[in-house]
Amino acid sequence: MAHFVPVLSGVVGKMTSGERRFARRLESHLEDDYICWYDVPVGSLHQHPDFLVFHPRRGLLDQGDSPGGWQGGADGQPDGAGKAVRASDKATS
Repeated sequence: MAHFVPVLSGVVGKMTSGERRFARRLESHLEDDYICWYDVPVGSLHQHPDFLVFHPRRGLLDQGDSPGGWQGGADGQPDGAGKAVRASDKATS
């Protein structure tokens, strides 16, 4: 089970229903060595992605806010500002 920062039970009240569903799936489906952050300020502009998911070997996933959520675009890829950074690579989108 993934670990949440802050603790998931302390932030579910401010999540949308979709964010709650996604957070519960992250918590239950990811292994113990994943750390997930919800709505934390990131970078010099203090942007707040919905979720940051980190694994020490696999890297970091930034699932940002996207109008329309997890809907697929014309190319079949999810819409939104999500980015993945592998632990040994540069940023990819």
